[in-house]
Amino acid sequence: MKIYVISKKNFLYWDDHVVDALKSLGHNVKHFQINNRTAGLQFTRGILKGILGKEKGNKISNEMIIKRLRTEIKSFSPDLIFIPYAFFIPVEFYSMLKELPNKPKVFAWEGDGGSNVDSHKECTPYIDILFETDKDYVKENKLNFKKMIHLPFCANTNKYKDLQLERENKTYFCGDLGIGRDEIFSNLTEFNLVIKGKNWHKLSKKSENFEITYNKIDINEQIKDYNKYKAVINKHQAVNHISALNMRVFEVPSTKTLLLNDYRDGIENLFDIEKEILVYKNIDELIEILEKLKRNPKEFDSVISSGYKRVLNEHTYVHRMKEVLSYV
Repeated sequence: MKIYVISKKNFLYWDDHVVDALKSLGHNVKHFQINNRTAGLQFTRGILKGILGKEKGNKISNEMIIKRLRTEIKSFSPDLIFIPYAFFIPVEFYSMLKELPNKPKVFAWEGDGGSNVDSHKECTPYIDILFETDKDYVKENKLNFKKMIHLPFCANTNKYKDLQLERENKTYFCGDLGIGRDEIFSNLTEFNLVIKGKNWHKLSKKSENFEITYNKIDINEQIKDYNKYKAVINKHQAVNHISALNMRVFEVPSTKTLLLNDYRDGIENLFDIEKEILVYKNIDELIEILEKLKRNPKEFDSVISSGYKRVLNEHTYVHRMKEVLSYV
């Protein structure tokens, strides 16, 4: 099958994981990132914004990108156009796709609540199927998409894998400090934690047991970090829907690392809690888990092994892309 992936370059590498999976399944795949501009186009975009203002300058440069994209898609003549980060793509790109002569199917995948945002309704006529990582948004289908299907995040097991490093009995967290996270980590001062992310200088209560790096890290450093420590805490942001599950839910077990995840509605349908991952519903439950780890680092080795196998057997990008392609 010929598949054209359109996306916006992003630090999550979601689109790259999708492309890797589709190629591994033997499909002919082309990938276009709308913000991965040539030096000439980037220069022109800057000039246009300086002369015409940001809004008009962006509009004209987008029209130039759309023209190039239209030409490439016509030449490739895909059977399917697939768009991760569904609403990172402006509506004018979507409308262009429906003008293509061979009328390929247009599928998109959303994972940040965008399917529930009123301003994205203008995209609905152009998407044949919207895959959504949050099951509750699928049930609601607030914007009346033609068809919505629940498709959770997953792991790229070619990237997120066991590097067989010697692990320290420390617990790791990667992410920015925000509402909800301050309350959690300010109560974990007795434990050896490695924390990386922005705004942690604002943490209400710090500890000599904390090793804090005050900046974002790239994907390669994150993967190595997962492999350096015994466990990873996952605490979703306060703005996330209660049934939202981020990529970390799948990527941590994929590296053969113990996942300590905040409870999310429906997580028990994807993992066997206490046998494949550990889940906490409040600070006291998280502290209890960390105390057990501190006393006996090997206590949860069977959980780590089972979680790792579950991801490899059910929660990879290859699994997800097979499901997507079953609807073509």
